[in-house]
Amino acid sequence: MKEPTAPAPPNFPDVLGAITGGRRLILDALHVAAAVRPAAIEAGKTFEVLVIIQNCLNNDVDAVLRLIVPDADIAGKKNTFSTKILKPVRIGLRPGETGYANLPLIVTHQAKPGDSYKVSVEVTVEHKNRHPQRIRDASGGAPFHWVDINSARLPIFEPLKGLNYSGDSVGRPTGTRATVAAPFQVLPPTIAGLPPDLRPNFVSLWTNVDFKDEAALSKQAKPALDAILPKLTRHACFIPLLKQVQNSFTEAGYRLWAGEAVMITKLLIMLLEMGSPVTFGTGEPKTPHWYTTLNETAARRPSLVKPDHLEQLLTEVLYPELIRDAGMYGFSMLETVVQESFGSTEEIERFLQEVVDSLQKHEPPLDLSRAYLPFVLAGIVANNRITLQGEKANETISLLDSAMRKREDERDEYTQMIFDIAQDLIERALLS
Repeated sequence: MKEPTAPAPPNFPDVLGAITGGRRLILDALHVAAAVRPAAIEAGKTFEVLVIIQNCLNNDVDAVLRLIVPDADIAGKKNTFSTKILKPVRIGLRPGETGYANLPLIVTHQAKPGDSYKVSVEVTVEHKNRHPQRIRDASGGAPFHWVDINSARLPIFEPLKGLNYSGDSVGRPTGTRATVAAPFQVLPPTIAGLPPDLRPNFVSLWTNVDFKDEAALSKQAKPALDAILPKLTRHACFIPLLKQVQNSFTEAGYRLWAGEAVMITKLLIMLLEMGSPVTFGTGEPKTPHWYTTLNETAARRPSLVKPDHLEQLLTEVLYPELIRDAGMYGFSMLETVVQESFGSTEEIERFLQEVVDSLQKHEPPLDLSRAYLPFVLAGIVANNRITLQGEKANETISLLDSAMRKREDERDEYTQMIFDIAQDLIERALLS
């Protein structure tokens, strides 16, 4: 008799990566990142180090944190930083838990202003049980989507977004111990009241109780998915996505010309019509982020996943993840077509996270590099594959050619490569 196959271990979501933009220090069973809040502190004020910790095992794990206060300011003056935390802080993490510790410090009025400060936290991992099992993969886990967060818990998550997180280590990690360093800036002192009496604390963000059974979700979502997927066509989705592309890029500080917006929209449409799974580059086929988000929305908010709510679904729910997926696929297409490497998978993911952040939070503003790489350029490749009723692909390419001429004042030593690739792709498209 054949032995039953053991069920595959779950792959919990990468909550830490979603908050930090993928920045992390991998230390044994934990993933760690640190940031200073606020990132620019007026001399004489209290500030705090936030340490986000993610347990990747199905067992309890302790993280022992030791705050390392800067010895001196950048002028060499001693005793300009201090803390009431004189002993290491022990954090008990439950299986799969993600949370953050805040460790307060104070900088005196005498500290010299500057932007080259760093504060460090030594992290030691202590296992509580034997024979642990990994429940997050080596990259950090499955994608985590902000739509998953219960609205009542959003106030806990929102203040963590947009901080300058670091996963940089001081020296080389040794076994179960490493030191992570976070940068900050000291500003000139101002007259202010007494500083708040901040105390060290730990806030849990996510535990295994929050893990959703994907099989159950898929079964629950199936009726709504079956109804909406046939509607995600170029003819139904092009205009809503075109308007969203134009509006979002304008709000992010980079107004697109018509030809540019059309190319980006065609790339998004191509990803929609490809469905799931998708092969990004040379990797294994994967479920794209937008499809996962649609599946989860169909399970949790089925009233939104209906044809008469298509525009709202596209622009408010799927758009950020569709941008991320189109960016990954766009880079892989460009690498094949132009025989250029644009960086490692991790570098590309960080780059695309910055684009998504810019489109959602409008900071930092977008520029030619983040609009064209890979979106507009890959859209040129997609142009002939995604044609609309009555459209002549060459006329659409001519629209982009006109937009490129209007961008001449943005041509410099850093953007020259983008202009060269664009011109090459335009010429190829006009000959096809």
